[in-house]
Amino acid sequence: MLISSVPLTILVAGVLGNTRNPAITAALLGGPIIGLLGFSRWSNFERNEVDLFFCAFAITAIASIVANGLPPPKSLSLFALSLMAYPACRFGPRRREPGAFIVITSIIVLIGTVVSAVALISQWNDGHGKPLVFGLFDHAAAAFLFSLAILVIALVVENTLTPKKATFVAIAITIPTAVFAAAQVRFTFVALGLALAQCWLIVSKQQRFYVLAIVGAVVLSTFVGLISRQNVSARFLYQAVAPVPSPPVPETIAKSLEGSADPGTIANTAAARRMGVRLTHSDRECEEKDNSISMRRTLISESLQIIPSAGLFGIGLSSFAGISCLTRDPHNSILQAAVEFGPLGGLFLTLTILSVVRRLWMIRDHGSSEVNFVLCTFTFIAIMDMAHGHLINEILLFALAGYGSQLIGLARKGVLA
Repeated sequence: MLISSVPLTILVAGVLGNTRNPAITAALLGGPIIGLLGFSRWSNFERNEVDLFFCAFAITAIASIVANGLPPPKSLSLFALSLMAYPACRFGPRRREPGAFIVITSIIVLIGTVVSAVALISQWNDGHGKPLVFGLFDHAAAAFLFSLAILVIALVVENTLTPKKATFVAIAITIPTAVFAAAQVRFTFVALGLALAQCWLIVSKQQRFYVLAIVGAVVLSTFVGLISRQNVSARFLYQAVAPVPSPPVPETIAKSLEGSADPGTIANTAAARRMGVRLTHSDRECEEKDNSISMRRTLISESLQIIPSAGLFGIGLSSFAGISCLTRDPHNSILQAAVEFGPLGGLFLTLTILSVVRRLWMIRDHGSSEVNFVLCTFTFIAIMDMAHGHLINEILLFALAGYGSQLIGLARKGVLA
C-alpha cells in the first residue's frame, strides 16, 4: 500500500471524479505509515551511519524551517509525513514473504494499465503526449509505471526465479510496458534500466540469464510502444536533443525590494526578499512549458545560481517555486535540499542516499532476496528523484532508507534471515 500510494490515490480520485479529497489522500498516504509505526519494535536499537546521516538531515531541515518561517500547512504536513516514513520502516515489520506484495501490486498495475490504455486510445493524437487518465491526471501513467517497475524488481531478485516464472514475467509485463511507453513516460524507463542492471550484478550467476530475458522484454515492449506513436515520440526525442538554452543570469539587488523589483520578474515572497537575488531569463526559458526536458534544464540552472546566495539554512521549505520563473520545484531532491535547507541539507541528504547503497551493497552476499529488493528499489527511487524529486513527497525514499537501515543493523548482529 505504501509503495503504490500515489497510484491508489489516482484510482480513488478517478472513481470519485474529484482530483482533491484531502481525507482520502491523507488516509492513503498516512495510513500505511501509521500502521507500520503501530507494529514497530524499538528494542535492541543500535544506530548506524544511515541513522546518523538521516538524523543530521532532519535536524538541518527543522533548523531551516525555524530560521525561515513555517511553509504552507500542506507542504509542512507532507514533509513531516515523509520524515516519519523513516522510523516507520526502520523499526516496522519486514517483507519476509513477497507473495502478498506481488499480488496487490500486480492488481494495481493491471487496473492502471487498463485505465491508461482507455485514455490513450481516446487521446492518441493529442499534442501533449501524456494522456489525461480519467480526464484529470497527466501523471497517472508514470505513477502506474512506477509500481510496475518495483514489481519487476521484486520478481527478478527472488531466489526462486525459474525458467517458467521468468518466461511468465517476461510475457506478463509486455502489454503494460508498451502502454506506458506509448503514453510517453520516459525517465522512469531509464531509472528502471539502471536498477535492473544492478539486479543483474547482485543475483546469482544461474539467475542472470532470466534477468536478461526480462530486461529484453522490457526493451522490446518499450520500443513497440514508442513506435506505435512515432509522430509524438519523434517530437519528444527532438526535445531531448534540442540546443540547451542560455542559463539564467543572477543579479544582486538590495535586500529591501520595496519598489525596486519588477513584479513580473520576481515573486513577492519572503524568501525572495531575504535572498536579495533576482533571476532573469530568456522568453524561451520561461514560456517553454510543454517541453519537460527544457524546463528541467532551466530549473537546474536556477538552482545552481541560487545556492551560493541561499545562506547556511537555505531559503526555506517550498520557497524555490516562488522564485523560479516556472513556479516549480527543481525536480531534483538533492538540489532542492541544497537550495531550501542550505548546503548542509543537500550534503546530508546525499550522504544518506550513498550510505544506504554502500552498506546494502556490502551485505548483499548474505543471499537474502530481501536485501536485494531493498537495494535495487532504493536505487531506482533515488535515480527517479534526480529528475522527479520533491522534498515534500519523499515518503518512499525515506521509507526504503529506513528499511535498508534495519537490514544493515540485522546483518551486523548476524541475525539477518
